[in-house]
Amino acid sequence: MDQYPRAAVPEWRIPAWKLVAEASRKSGWNDSFERLEGMLLGYDEWQNDWWAEHRRRHHQPFGKLLLHLAVTAEELAAIESAGYRALPMGQRTLRLLSAAPSGIGDADSQWLMTGEGLAAMVRFKVKAHVFLTDVASDPQAARHELSPDRIKDLNRLIEGEIEVVAT
Repeated sequence: MDQYPRAAVPEWRIPAWKLVAEASRKSGWNDSFERLEGMLLGYDEWQNDWWAEHRRRHHQPFGKLLLHLAVTAEELAAIESAGYRALPMGQRTLRLLSAAPSGIGDADSQWLMTGEGLAAMVRFKVKAHVFLTDVASDPQAARHELSPDRIKDLNRLIEGEIEVVAT
């Protein structure tokens, strides 16, 4: 399946897509907005059905960004004490990597684990739009560095539990 249909997009679809995007800012992106976007881009119904099923199968929630972070043993203990719901306040710059649920590559893993005393890797989901617009220094990048004074802002965006993926 092509990423974009080959047919030209009629001019009326652009304002329609802008309305869909504006409406989604109020309530968040969801299956209905995703389907409308596919229809506006000219995808057939079966292609939209396939995409919706693909997203469900791969557990890709709308509006969430999966981040990986290497932590020290002390930080891991603090995460556990917080019920796996928050990162501890600290003195070091955090290296965060946004990645697919399937995992991260060796080079990215090495980049994350660069630092003294790092003992484990955790991952967690954050509200994507707010993270990319208000917290991340470069919303287009997969690698992010976050100063210690921004940890409280990051903690407000965490959705669900922090998961330990490697020790």
